Amino acid sequence: MITLIVTILVVYLGWLVVMPFVRRYLARKMSERVQDMFAQQFGMPNAREARRRYDEARREQEATRRRGRKIFSRDEGEYIEFEEISVTQTTASSTYVPPSSSPSEPQVSDAEWEEI
Repeated sequence: MITLIVTILVVYLGWLVVMPFVRRYLARKMSERVQDMFAQQFGMPNAREARRRYDEARREQEATRRRGRKIFSRDEGEYIEFEEISVTQTTASSTYVPPSSSPSEPQVSDAEWEEI
């Protein structure tokens, strides 16, 4: 009798553990079938085949990118020569004074207000 109860308990616990994985698998397969039916209906290639081709092209692009040769070596670079200049302030009028406010624009005065 105890063996039967333990067997039922093990089967029940196994069912609780395995069933979510089975549901996910079945849902994924059903989704793939529906996508394939839609693709076939609208004259598109098989969805799985299109995805496989896309993945292959992407892997090929990444491989090409990794194989790409650098144009410049590490010790080469873009250098800019700077020249220091000395600025002397001779008069107060030569310094820049920012305007106190932004220039004013004329206001629209002929617009009529309408209550909505």
